Amino acid sequence: MSKSWFLNQLSKGNSISKHLQQLPLSSKFLSAYSEDTMAYQIRRITHAMIRLGYTESSTKDRWRILRLAGLSKERITQEAQIFLNIICEKKTYAH
Repeated sequence: MSKSWFLNQLSKGNSISKHLQQLPLSSKFLSAYSEDTMAYQIRRITHAMIRLGYTESSTKDRWRILRLAGLSKERITQEAQIFLNIICEKKTYAH
């Protein structure tokens, strides 16, 4: 979950986000538990693979995985691209 998602769950999230420097425990919580872009993209790819059934044929169409994950190849992080490559290569060679 992103930092903004956590803050949106609070009734006074906007106020808290503006005063995080005065709220060290809240700031520490957000730093510890909010995910970065890479983790978000990998989570979305993982969920897309699960929804596709994670079959050999589902890994051949990378565009389908990215589309279902709501990601584009232009904006995917390098780490998420490596993760996608590993998944597709392993499943392609597994029988």
